[in-house]
Amino acid sequence: MKVNQPGFDQVRPTGTNLPAAIENTDKPRPPTGPQQGTDRIEWSATAREVSSKLEELPEVRSDRVAALAYQVRRGEYAIPARDVARKLLEFLRGELP
Repeated sequence: MKVNQPGFDQVRPTGTNLPAAIENTDKPRPPTGPQQGTDRIEWSATAREVSSKLEELPEVRSDRVAALAYQVRRGEYAIPARDVARKLLEFLRGELP
């Protein structure tokens, strides 16, 4: 539908007084949503704990990560089974952080 068709300017919303509708468009409307300054965020204890743990993590060594990823893709990355078993036992005993 073309907006500039003849007679289009005569279309009025149903049940609306045209002069009142035009008059009301320039007036500021009262806010209908949440009022400014009333929204709040409360962090759960779990979220606070996770946030503090994230801050304790060491920096990521991107060069080391890239080198290891390259080795994995090529099938050259191998971990001695003894090391895996030792870490697994430490985890099961609760010795790992």
